[in-house]
Amino acid sequence: MKIKSFVAASLLAIASVGSFAGVTSLGTLTTSGASFGTVAAGSFSDNWQFDLGSRSNVGASLTNIQFSFGLSTFGAITSFAALLDGTVLNLLSVPVAVPGGTVTTNVLYGSKTLDAGLHTLNVSGFAGATGASYGGSIAVAPVPEPETYAMLLVGLGLMGAVVRRRNKSDSDQA
Repeated sequence: MKIKSFVAASLLAIASVGSFAGVTSLGTLTTSGASFGTVAAGSFSDNWQFDLGSRSNVGASLTNIQFSFGLSTFGAITSFAALLDGTVLNLLSVPVAVPGGTVTTNVLYGSKTLDAGLHTLNVSGFAGATGASYGGSIAVAPVPEPETYAMLLVGLGLMGAVVRRRNKSDSDQA
């Protein structure tokens, strides 16, 4: 009877690890962004949280590489998907034939303008019993304030006035 209880508890523990939805903080991101990665087994849903100090353009990309030789595939994540604050990232799969098999690179990518505050990148999929890994990065670029655009326009206007004045004085001298 003890063996049945032990086996049942072990199976329950293994199943819960595969479907664990943890939250990992990447901290406050500046223009340097952040890199991350993990190894998963079974069904997974990872949440990567980050904080922005100001409104920013945020780009995210994730990569999974799988190897297929004959009927065997290693490192594959099926149903590989990601959401950046609810926005679905695009999937690009690039298979390359190698001697005896195929190497497929799966890339999730996308961008979004986000306000200051806490944000989440959710990554999900199914990695077989042998497990698989993915790595990713988040790039951050601050959105210029309206004053920055105003200063740019004033500067361009002044440059135009200087050029026009020079052209006028050159035509007066001729």
